[in-house]
Amino acid sequence: MKDNLQSFSRKYFRERGSIAILSLWAVTFLAIFAVAVAGLVSANSDAAGRIKRMAEADAVSGRAFEEALSVIEGDKNQGYDVLSEGWADDKTRFKEVAFSGVRYSLLGEEERFGLTDEEGKININRVPADVLSRVFQILGQMSPSEAEKFSLSLVDWRDANMVKEGGKENETEECEKLQKPYSCKNADLEALEELWWIPGMSAKVFEKIRGAVTLYGLGQVNINTADVDTLRCLGLSYGAAQTITGSRKNVIFEQTSQIGPAAETLGLGGEDKAGLERAVTSGLLGVRSDVYRGNLVIDFGGRRRKNIGFVVNRNGELKSWNE
Repeated sequence: MKDNLQSFSRKYFRERGSIAILSLWAVTFLAIFAVAVAGLVSANSDAAGRIKRMAEADAVSGRAFEEALSVIEGDKNQGYDVLSEGWADDKTRFKEVAFSGVRYSLLGEEERFGLTDEEGKININRVPADVLSRVFQILGQMSPSEAEKFSLSLVDWRDANMVKEGGKENETEECEKLQKPYSCKNADLEALEELWWIPGMSAKVFEKIRGAVTLYGLGQVNINTADVDTLRCLGLSYGAAQTITGSRKNVIFEQTSQIGPAAETLGLGGEDKAGLERAVTSGLLGVRSDVYRGNLVIDFGGRRRKNIGFVVNRNGELKSWNE
């Protein structure tokens, strides 16, 4: 009898144990399934949200781009451009504009809302090595020796000849010494990131110059829109550059030929006057803008934002689009 009870007890608890284990597995499976379903629903919801925002961003960016083109086309073709024009600052058209359920802004410079002038910057595809050296010293904070060496290498990278810039006759260009597949491009830079292929570039320098230089335009810097540091890179002193930018409400250069004679009007003499005249005669300074950059910020509400950058010329030709 005792043996029968023990046998029954073992069988009973073994079956109960099996049921408990099966129940535990079932509960675990259901929990995993519930989490998976919840995750799938959440993922689908997130995906749907992303798709919606992408569609909204496309619509808004298209609207903002059309508005920018409209402003450029409406700008009077008077032969010179200044920062008081609508393309440079128009809060009604470019600040927190409501469209398609979101808001967008075109961020200009110095708290302006509009486009920025690419020809108010230095085109590193066009200027000579001495200007590039000042660019990398003043804007990139390189040492004079580092800036000079890098600038010469950059000129060798972009020019069509095989002669080393600043070197001895028949001396090999530095970029021709690079390991394959790298070698001198012998053409204009098409993207600023190409600077990484030239020995001497660093993340620190790249971040400092990336928004301050350009690859677009004819190479003449618009004296009516350039900032102080850009004018310094062209050979002007800090004081002269400040005088020019600080006088813009009263002094507008309508023709390049007016720049040199205006030195005395601005109170610039000696080396400042000579530097200004050199920049003009060297073809480094102008008064016109034909290429513009848009820095578009789309606000979906809360913390969700999207940034889009584009470059367009006066004829409506899109030069660059980055999201």
